Amino acid sequence: MKIPRVVSTFTALAALTVVFGAVFVGCGKGGSSGMNSGGGGAPAVAPRDVAISCGGGAGEATLTTVSPVMATATLTGNQQVPAVCTGAVGTGTVTVDTATGAISGSITLNSIANVTAAHIHDAAAGANGGIIIALMQSMSNSAEWDVPVGSKLTSTQITDFNNGALYFNAHTSVNPDGEVRGQIGRSVFTGAMTSAQERLSDTSATASTATGTGKVVLDPSSNVVTASFHVTGLSSASTVAHIHTGAVGAAPGPVTFSMSETPMGSGTFTVTTTPLTPQQLSDLRAGNMYFNVHTMNNPNGEIRGQIGRVVRIAKPFSGANQVPAVTSSGSGSGFAVLDVATRTFIGSMTINNIQPTLAHIHAGAAGAAGGIIVNFTVTASGSSSPSSAAIVPPDGNSNSTPVQQFLDDGTYMNVHTTAHMDGEIRGQLDIP
Repeated sequence: MKIPRVVSTFTALAALTVVFGAVFVGCGKGGSSGMNSGGGGAPAVAPRDVAISCGGGAGEATLTTVSPVMATATLTGNQQVPAVCTGAVGTGTVTVDTATGAISGSITLNSIANVTAAHIHDAAAGANGGIIIALMQSMSNSAEWDVPVGSKLTSTQITDFNNGALYFNAHTSVNPDGEVRGQIGRSVFTGAMTSAQERLSDTSATASTATGTGKVVLDPSSNVVTASFHVTGLSSASTVAHIHTGAVGAAPGPVTFSMSETPMGSGTFTVTTTPLTPQQLSDLRAGNMYFNVHTMNNPNGEIRGQIGRVVRIAKPFSGANQVPAVTSSGSGSGFAVLDVATRTFIGSMTINNIQPTLAHIHAGAAGAAGGIIVNFTVTASGSSSPSSAAIVPPDGNSNSTPVQQFLDDGTYMNVHTTAHMDGEIRGQLDIP
């Protein structure tokens, strides 16, 4: 697997902008569905909005069009209804004779513990459905669960399969209703909408307590997508809603698709597109599209949610946030963006008034120090210094993974200097 390079640049005593890309490896089990486990050994805190915390992610799939039809799925926690915050993932494949209903296939799970059962269920993305096939754990590979030999779909189930309305589901003792799910033959991209994501790219937007969740479902055989999101708590009446093209933190991007509220006043917006262009498909898969709803109070957009990605924004950097605290004139900001399925993320830091020697993302809840999980390199001359970073569990414990810590707000950005080799300024990565 190719590991993207990490590129860092800075100007001494002015502003440093660090842009990074990294790959998570060696992840352990999945985690809780509703409690913030804190990461870094911190105790659990009060429940939070799971849909907002875990709602961003992508589950890619493929689908052939000639019988017997082969379809794949990527299993992730964000596809669960409700979403589950987990670093676990899986892949699945089925082959279906659409004339007879004969079906074969399997799923392979990764970084998940205490699996109690796995099934194929019948329901479209965003809905829960009944079990139609109970998978059997492989005798030779405990991570593999197989469709029993001789299994068949009914005529109704064949229709649902053709319409992308069957899904794999793996259940665990921690998440008995399902920890990871993957729609068979459909790519599902979810997103969580918040005001902070809007204000990250448009500081003129007024802060809002509104939130929303949405999904884009892609038929990979036709490249047609169906998209919807639901919002609550808007500060004023909505005016328009769209899918825009643009990266996290970038200036507001152009409208790609307009969405309609159905029924009016419901807070639910939908769109079904013609086939995506190659560029639109590339942007969707790269995490460069976002949901946006505009209101009377915020005509340029009130809340925004990146499609297919989990976003965390760092709280303002300061020396007071260090453990132990230090006195510093430095300040900064940053964000990180996780692709749950591939366990990769990108992000950026902007640092002011200090000359850094190193910059990292660490594991650790607020008030706790933890090990490095993303390593940046900056040179004393201020020149660009590319390097690579492989992220591994900082404490060697397979039950404490960087993915899980990131999802549970147990990571922080940290900047080191000659004067403060253990770190001079820090900002906790948190739900936007």
